[in-house]
Amino acid sequence: MRDSLTIRIGNCTHNDARLVLEPYSDSEILEVTGFVRGPFSEFAKTLTADFKLRPVRQAGAKAASAEVLVMEPCYWTPKLPFLYELHLKLKLADGSEEVARLRTGIKRLHVEGCSLRLQGKRIVLRGLRCNSPDDQMMRLACEQETALVVGSPSESVCESASRLGVPLIADLRDVVEPWQDICRKLDWYPAVCLVLLKVDQLTGIGGGWKWPQHSLVAAMASASSTATEFSSVKYQALAVELASGERPPGWLATTDNPVFALSSGTASSIEDARALCDRWQTELAPEFDLAGYIV
Repeated sequence: MRDSLTIRIGNCTHNDARLVLEPYSDSEILEVTGFVRGPFSEFAKTLTADFKLRPVRQAGAKAASAEVLVMEPCYWTPKLPFLYELHLKLKLADGSEEVARLRTGIKRLHVEGCSLRLQGKRIVLRGLRCNSPDDQMMRLACEQETALVVGSPSESVCESASRLGVPLIADLRDVVEPWQDICRKLDWYPAVCLVLLKVDQLTGIGGGWKWPQHSLVAAMASASSTATEFSSVKYQALAVELASGERPPGWLATTDNPVFALSSGTASSIEDARALCDRWQTELAPEFDLAGYIV
């Protein structure tokens, strides 16, 4: 069902948060009704409430969107990964109806200068590359407060990370499917914080493209990259991949966007990764004060 519905997060305050569900333009869905229930978390006991979806029909649109105002929302953070459950009834073009139950979270992640802020507080991601993290690795990453870098993460990986509070970095540099379609699906998962893309994937983005809700899109650079190479490219952050002994190019120290450093090596464990990230941060300071370090 996440292949047919886009979730958008509207204005979020301490008192309320607005969610909008929009059927894809080529979807068979004509109308979405139902309610949102929550919050839920494995790490906290809370009182749940139901919030009714309201149909919203845009002029000229084939299908009606739906919106809901969640009162006194509990926002998703790694320490308290609150989720909400969507109970949906979908009216289809052939007159039939389907029901679906999906989970998502509401995350307040934003950029302030070259810093990344979650719930208003600056965060610095420290991460480990891995292929297919299992539940045990997820729980260890949660304990060590370590992000995981996963190539085109599966639905099950995203669900587990969102439930356990493990930040995910989605590496989409080698995907065959259009990365925009993948990002629409990843928007359902608050664990996804960053998306890595090659410069040529970001070239020619249309003006109507909407950036992902829960994550930043980072353009990949190298130790030899120049600022000129990125002057005509749209992105929200920069990520630089470095071999052993390399340092980021100097212009990244003064850019107005968050910068993430990725080591081309691989740590042997999550514990080692955390220690290596901390050491790398110290080695690059004070010239570079980055938004994340990944090994």
